[in-house]
Amino acid sequence: MGLEAPIFTALPMILGSLGIFLTFYFLHKKRPRHLEYVGTVKELYLHPLKSCRGVTLQEAECTWLGLRADGVYDRHYLLCDPSNDNSFVGLCHKHQAANITSTINDSDEILVSAPNMEPLTLHKTCKIDPSKTIMCKLYGEISETMDCGDAAADWINQALGTSGLRLVYAAGGMRERVSTMFFSEDGGISTDHDQKYTNQFLLPEQSTYNLLSQASLNDLNNRLKQKVSVRNFRPNIVVDGCAPFAEDDWEEIFINESRFFQFALAERCTMTTVDPDCPESAHAAKDPLATLRRYRSKPEWPAGPVFGVRLGISHLGNIKVGDQVYVKRKS
Repeated sequence: MGLEAPIFTALPMILGSLGIFLTFYFLHKKRPRHLEYVGTVKELYLHPLKSCRGVTLQEAECTWLGLRADGVYDRHYLLCDPSNDNSFVGLCHKHQAANITSTINDSDEILVSAPNMEPLTLHKTCKIDPSKTIMCKLYGEISETMDCGDAAADWINQALGTSGLRLVYAAGGMRERVSTMFFSEDGGISTDHDQKYTNQFLLPEQSTYNLLSQASLNDLNNRLKQKVSVRNFRPNIVVDGCAPFAEDDWEEIFINESRFFQFALAERCTMTTVDPDCPESAHAAKDPLATLRRYRSKPEWPAGPVFGVRLGISHLGNIKVGDQVYVKRKS
């Protein structure tokens, strides 16, 4: 009896300490070791129709072929022009595409909307039909896609004030594009097939993911007379808490179970000059592209100034707004 009293007196203290330890353990057990904490996920975006308005997400699944939410993949639909070798038609060609929005939920359908039009209904998954295959020309490469039908084409052409365009879809099981372009030691392009990772994708440009930091956007806006939105750059992941352009130096990025590798710096084009809220008129001074060219151009990237990074993925998982971001920097 004499020993029981001290034990019972100390029991609450022991349990309290155990609770603090377990809380600390479960909060930090996923923290990668020997990596640098750089911030948190601020925003997530998925663009069902390439060059059209994106969908803001709170969480998403990271797959080999890009972000996925409610069964919808990022950039798996696009417009092509059969009169021009089925070439991709993007925001640079038709600014009004920024007015086209998508609504996704847990149903089997995507609702696509445009001003003064009834919504278009698309099915999230389509059975591959070889008779509907269209080989699209995309960034100098050929991508296998499937035509979405006459009704979808008529709707798109009415929304854009065009004729002859087709809406196509990159269905699961179709031939993927594979790239082995990585950074070389001097920061330029490498085509070394012995690189550690390969990059598989369907319809995005060069890579499956695009990341930008809020600090980089803030730095750019401090140089502009007319501020721009992060949506001008159409990223998938926006990171907050790091220094401007810190992402340039991130070799690998860890967010929960997902693990990304930097594939390239993101070269920017005239698409960035299209105001996502008023696409009919690009910025009069051709900003933000003109300003980016003055301070974010690199000789090894002749196609345009760089802003943000393109990512491939090596480990799959789920990510959400507020997740901590850790990185391994380039050596």
